[in-house]
Amino acid sequence: MLSSAVHAGCNCGKGGAVYGPAPLGPIYGGGADFGEPPMMGIPMAAPTLIPTPDVAPPPGTLGQTYQRPMRPIPVDKHPRISIVDVRAPGATSVRVYGTYEYRTKDGFSGFQDRRDPSLWRMESEPLVPGIPHIYRVVAKYGDTAQEKYIRLVPGRIVTLDF
Repeated sequence: MLSSAVHAGCNCGKGGAVYGPAPLGPIYGGGADFGEPPMMGIPMAAPTLIPTPDVAPPPGTLGQTYQRPMRPIPVDKHPRISIVDVRAPGATSVRVYGTYEYRTKDGFSGFQDRRDPSLWRMESEPLVPGIPHIYRVVAKYGDTAQEKYIRLVPGRIVTLDF
């Protein structure tokens, strides 16, 4: 007679068997003691990591986008657009350019708030899922320009300060 774990049955009423998990065995040819290396007594060398230089992201919000405060877009807007509030005191113009090489448009522009001239609001087209949404924001101050990079989030208003 088989154990009750094997003949636990199924809920179909036809008496099918339910099998338990397979017993644990050696992994990759190692012994029963999981501390043994798989190569029969040959000690394994510790992997060495190649030192990489500390590379900081470009100026902007890359690497911190989802830790920054965001708010939802208005309900009358398309759910996949993103809005960028750029705070650039003294800027004469602000433009947003796409960095994705297969983009269909160069970028998008917006308007300067009449009540707060240091605030520029930019609204994107609906963002396509699966492609990176990293944009370059350029603020012009007369003859000079500053640029920062930002990641857009569908359905959210993100902020960028110059």
